[in-house]
Parts: sequence; C-alpha cells; structure tokens
Amino acid sequence: AARHSALAAMVRNAPGTGRVPLPSTDGRLLEVAAAQDPWLTPGDQLVRYPVGDQVTVLQPDGYLCKLPHQAGAVWTRYLSACGLPTPARGWVIQPDGQVQHTSAESRYSEPVSPAPGAWLWAPTSAEGFSDDDAQAVAAFLATQPPASQLDYAWQRTGTPLPAVKAGSATWDRLLPHVSTTDWGAIGLLQTPTARMEPTGTGGLMIGRAIPYSHIKARLQPFDWASISFGYLSLSDRRYGDESWAGKQSYKDKSLDIKLRLKQEDALWPEVAIGWRDMLGTGLFASEYIVANKAFGPVDVSAGLAFGYLGSRGNVRNPFSWISSKFNERPDPSTATGQLNYKSYFRGPAALFAGVSYQLPNPDWQLKLEYDSNDYHIQTGNTQLRQDSPFNIGLVYRLSRSVDLTVGYERGNQLMFGLMMQTQLDQLGSPKILDPKPVPVRREAPVQSVPATTTVKSLEAQINAPVLAMRTTGPRWSFVLDHADKGFQRPLIDKVAAVAHRDAPAEVKDFDITLQNQGLDVATVHVDRETWVKQRTEYVIPAEQRDPLTVTPVASTPPPAQTRPQDQAQTQYDRDQAGDASPWDGGTSLGYSQVVGGPNGFILFNLSGDLDVDYHFSPGTWLSTRTRARLIDNFGKFKYTPPSNMPRVRTYIREYLTTSRVTFPNLQLTHTAQLGDDHFFMAYAGALEMMFAGAGGEYLYRPVHSPVAFGIDVNRVYQRTFEQRLSLRDYRVTTGHATLYWDTGYQDVLLKLSAGRYLAGDVGATVDASRVFSNGVKFGGYVTKTNVSAQQFGEGSFDKGIYITIPFDVMLPRTGGGEAYIDYAPLLRDGGAKLKRRYQLFDLTRSRDPRALSQGEVIE
Repeated sequence: AARHSALAAMVRNAPGTGRVPLPSTDGRLLEVAAAQDPWLTPGDQLVRYPVGDQVTVLQPDGYLCKLPHQAGAVWTRYLSACGLPTPARGWVIQPDGQVQHTSAESRYSEPVSPAPGAWLWAPTSAEGFSDDDAQAVAAFLATQPPASQLDYAWQRTGTPLPAVKAGSATWDRLLPHVSTTDWGAIGLLQTPTARMEPTGTGGLMIGRAIPYSHIKARLQPFDWASISFGYLSLSDRRYGDESWAGKQSYKDKSLDIKLRLKQEDALWPEVAIGWRDMLGTGLFASEYIVANKAFGPVDVSAGLAFGYLGSRGNVRNPFSWISSKFNERPDPSTATGQLNYKSYFRGPAALFAGVSYQLPNPDWQLKLEYDSNDYHIQTGNTQLRQDSPFNIGLVYRLSRSVDLTVGYERGNQLMFGLMMQTQLDQLGSPKILDPKPVPVRREAPVQSVPATTTVKSLEAQINAPVLAMRTTGPRWSFVLDHADKGFQRPLIDKVAAVAHRDAPAEVKDFDITLQNQGLDVATVHVDRETWVKQRTEYVIPAEQRDPLTVTPVASTPPPAQTRPQDQAQTQYDRDQAGDASPWDGGTSLGYSQVVGGPNGFILFNLSGDLDVDYHFSPGTWLSTRTRARLIDNFGKFKYTPPSNMPRVRTYIREYLTTSRVTFPNLQLTHTAQLGDDHFFMAYAGALEMMFAGAGGEYLYRPVHSPVAFGIDVNRVYQRTFEQRLSLRDYRVTTGHATLYWDTGYQDVLLKLSAGRYLAGDVGATVDASRVFSNGVKFGGYVTKTNVSAQQFGEGSFDKGIYITIPFDVMLPRTGGGEAYIDYAPLLRDGGAKLKRRYQLFDLTRSRDPRALSQGEVIE
C-alpha cells in the first residue's frame, strides 16, 4: 500500500549487518559458558556502536520518530509522544538485540521499558500487518544498529515525554495484576470482569461472606478462556437429613466459564461472555456480558447479567425483542447437572459496573462495584438483607502467588478472601540430585573405550538399563529400556554426551532406540557434529538446525562392521553379559479423595504402594501392587450413593473402607509389535481396584503423526470389596475404539472414543486437553451414553476436569510418572471406563510429535 512505501524503502535500503543477539554480553559469563561465546573466523570484524541517548519509534508508515530516553518510562509513553495510539501488541528491540514482545497479557506483568538506543515497533490492527509480518519487522530491526547510526531521510521529532517522578513508573501500567471475585473467577467482589490471567495459570480461591463460604480452583488453558470450579457452602442450610448427613452444611457444586470475545485496543474495550454455575443445581446460575477499559491505574468494567446475578432486574431483558420467552427463566430446582441451555440469558436482567484502582504502592488495589444482585432469590433458610448495592474491597498482594482481600458487601457484611496462583506451564525443577552431567568437548577421543565402560556410565546417567550397544561402521547404536522416565530430550542429550566422550572421531552418528515394556517404540538419530557444535560454539539462529530426527525402529539392524579383534570392545548385549534381572519394582505414595459428600466436605486417604514386577521376557511380565492405608478419615464415610444402574462405581465406599491392605493390581501382560506402526497388548488378572478379567488392545501410531487409532476389548468381573482374588456376580464385556488427534491448534490433544462402558451402557466420550511445553496438561471430558438423565441420576451425564503434572517438573531428580488431579463433581455408574494400569498410547509416547520439544532442562 502507498502508506507503507517509506517502510518498504527503509527495509530495502537498510544495511545488512549480520548482527545477531548474544545470550549474554557479560564477558565473565561468556568466559565460563563457551557455548554462548561466538568464535571469530578470519575476516570477521568487531563493531561497537554507541547507543546514544534516544529511543526510536518505527511508525507503520515507515517514518522514524526519535525521542530522548527517559529512565523508568514504559513503551506506551513513547508511542503517545509520537502521536500514536496504544495497540494490543508491540515489540521493544533493546540495543543488545533482544526482542521483547508485549501484548494484552503484559498488563498483568512487569512493564517493558526501552533502554537508550532501543527501537519500538507497534503497528495497530488497522495497518493490516499479520502477527508473522509484524514479528518479521521486529526481527529485522534487531539486526540493525541504533537509529542514531543510520542516515535516514524520513524522520520526525516527537513531543518530549512529561517528567516521571522517581518510583512512579507503576502508573504506566494498565493493570499490575488481576484478582478474583468471591466466586473464584477473575473480577471485582460479586461482579465479574472481562479480564483474564496469563495462559497456563492455575489458582485456588478461599472466601467467606456469611452465609456463604467458597473454595474454587481456576485454570487458564488459553488466553481467551478461563474456567473455575469448586464448591459453595451455605451455613444456614443443611446438606440433608441428619440421620445420614449429620450437621454438615449444604454444598453446591459449580462450574464457571468465561470466554473473551474481543481483546482491548486503543479504542475498544475488552469484551467477554460468561456462565456461572452452568452445570450445578442451578441455584446460583447466571450469564453475563461484560466489558473492561483501562485508563492508567484505573480499570473500569460494566456489564449486563441474567439469572441470579441479574436478579435486581433494573433493565428489560434485551433478548425479549427476539421472543417473549426470554422474560421467563425456568425454576432452578429442575436442574440436575445437565446443560440447562433453555435458561441461558433468560429471566431478569440487570446492569452492573465497577472500577479497580491501582494505588501508588503496586501491592495494593482498591475495588468498588455496583452489584446487580438484590438477593431476593431465596437460596438458604434465611432471606439475605441488602442495605446497599455498592460493595467495596481492598486487595493486598502478599507475593506474586498470594493475594489477600477484605471487603464490605451488601452494606452490612464483611468479606475475606485468600487467592493463590502460579504459572503451571512454567513449572520446573533443577535436577540437583541427578548425576553430574558429562562435559562436552569439541575433540573426539583417539580410540573408543570398552563397551562395558560406556554402558555403565550411561546407566548411571539415565537411571535406566541399556539393553544393547553395537557399532555399525561410522555409527554407534544403543537400545534403552524403560525410556519413559522423564522427558525425552534431556534423556537423548545425556546419552549423546556419554557417547561423544567415548566414541572415536570416525563415528559420525548415534542411534538411540527407545524401548518400553518390550516394544521398540522409536529410534532417535543424533548427528554428532551438529549436536557437538551447538554445545561448544555459538551458532547463529540462521544456521541452527535440530541434530535429532526420529524414525521407526529398523526391523533388522545392519550387520556389524567392526574388526573381529574390536568386537568385544564395541558390542554389548545385556542378556549375554548376565546383567539382566527379571525383577523390578519400587515404593510410592498413593492418594484418593471424595469431595463434597454428605459425610464430610473432604474425605481423604493417603496410602503406601509396593510395586513388584517379574519379567519372563522383555514383553511379558507379571505386575503386582500392594496398597496399605496409612492416614485417612474414611471412617466417616457412611453414605452410599443411590443408583438406578448396575453398581460399577457407586460401591466406592465399600472398596475404600473394607480392608486396610488391598491388592488393586495383579496382572499378567504381554506386548507385541505387528509392524513399524502397529502395537498389540494382551492382559489378564486384577486389572484395577474394582474389576478383574482379561482383554486386549491394538494401537496404530506412526512416528510423529498427529493421529493415532486404538481399540480395546475386555471381559471383566466385579471384584469383592476386600480386593483379594474372589469375585462378585456382576460381569460385563466392555471396550472402546479411540481416535487420538493432536490438532496442532495451541497444543490441543483431542481423544474421541466410542463403545460400551462398565454398566453396559453404550455411548461416546470426548476428552480435550491443552498440553504445555513442560508436560503440564489441562483437560476436560464429557461422556454421554444411551441412558436417560433420570436413570443416570444426579448429574445427568458423566463429566470432569483434570490437571496432570509430571513429577519431573516438581522433583530434583529425573523420573517418570505424573500427579493426576481430577474434579468429577459426582461419582455415578453411567459412562464408567475400565481404569487399566497400562495403555499402549502411554507406552509409545516417544512417538508423540512433541516428545522431543517438551521438558526444558533447568540447571
């Protein structure tokens, strides 16, 4: 376009500097971190540019706007001084070449301040630059010297920045952080806002405002979606009849979802739509549309609410123009946990508004709101009185992870809240208990060391057995067992470090075959020269390439190409060496809980598990698990949930309380490979806590394919409550066909399965999860079968939300396994799947497209 002609001319005429950013410009750090220090070659020149005392804004039309640098001023001040609006995105290119991307989420983190000599680039959406194009311009600016060194005709001078008082830089922030409402979602006190937390945030909120007590967890799987879920307790209402519920107060389960419709920019506010208590009893069900606009330290919100939150009814329901049915809302007592879509945005409507004010001290925030709820809707045994529709609160940020809130609501009631949050997608733990890493040097040894020495060092590094090692011409090959311990990339790097230390120079590549329970899952090829170069030299981004490639395991390995006299030195076979032991196992802790039941809000059980496995061959083994209850309060567990279906899960109380020592698993398993991409598993025994039997599973999973497909069929019998070897009368054939799809959209993994469940019902399950780069997963599932809502019972259909966190990101030593936290509000018999200990999709995870990109090593 004509308005971008000057920008095109600037890019076309700018010098090609070959400049690349260094990880650090600290000479002492580079001295000890040689891999970050670039090596000079003949003909190279070092150029040191003076940065000057200006900040340069590259405008979308190609003109440069130069301003004097001001200490403490954030990037938005420079844009304003050049007469530009504040867009939703921007790039600050610091004089050391580092590019800092700012976005709508940056208002919740530390503000970005340009240094002297920095470039600013912040095109608005109206300029027509895609994110990729705008990022490319920012990357181009990072190769340029400070603008003071350029002879450029298209220049303007902006208005000088107003003076900034010392310590007042926080006024340049739109919002330093967000906090939650009494209901656990991001907002003010009673009313929600359109604001979101950074992607990957997980949090917990505990609040009290008589007669309500809240405990809510929340997740931010995407920048545009927030989910909160948990329980509300009404102190003026009992859970049920005192004969079976005692004096416990009533607990109401809830699930809240908020979706961002539009991101805030210079002109328009941020807009979101939300549902409160959308799957609970409907006592507090509400829907709303809300908008937010920030003005420096002030953030203003206004919205329209329906249902409980809109009970003030101060405006006509706008959807009544479509149909008069929107004026009426179904009685919430008819809700049984199903999607009550017929009541959404129906009934009374009311306006709400509020403001949060960032005090000069960034740890304090003031909230004021106009409440759209007048509390005339009866939820407990007492009618709540509201003396004022205005609520006020004060938030104190105790730390980055903890907020404390105190408020005065309804004109007569104090409120207290505790909010905790952390970036779950950034969890990581230094591996201080791992063996010291093998140092990587450029030079290769003159001759190889004995294979047994290499294998011994490898097993110490990776804490997993090496089944075989062989030399085939210019390649060393290794076969590793139990390759599911920890992340794959650090595992491969450890193997490559030992191999490079011991392999002579004529060895050019390493092949590392990852085996798991007798299955040859995949082979990782390591280009030795590229791998070593990236660890001993500074490689500019344009020349970087991944030294690792993944392929199926070759069905027949190439013949050995070593001289006979070297055979003993370079070949190793674990079975022939007599190092293999058929026994394996270990101890661990187990945890289970029942939340929100009539016998207590949380019933928990901490157990000790002893696992012992005996391998008849690599693919055939007997696994046992013995579990002892250590600490629990299940003595209070008296309630047996009602059921109109075969009792396949609602005997949970009996299984958890009958015996202190149980055997939840005792099974014989055999795996086999039917081709490069085809896997099979057969099993029989006590397959889980409640069921025993036999079955088989087939999986088709190509290497690095986003799609896999599996089928399992099982004939199972219900176990007795003691969890020994005896069985009950109930038996069923169950199984599913499952499609696994890595969608490629924001790391979303979709699982679609259909088949027959444990209660004999037939239907389908949809499971969607967001998998972050450190392996943390946020997910949810919904199961609908051919039983009616009445037959299923309270809840209407099976659903839940879960989080999985690899132990590897929490512990100081590399290892496998993960913590699984499941929020399933009700345990019912419909839609229940067999919980098998081993599944082929998990055993073959080395074939995942993201397997080599997860798990950054923190040293």
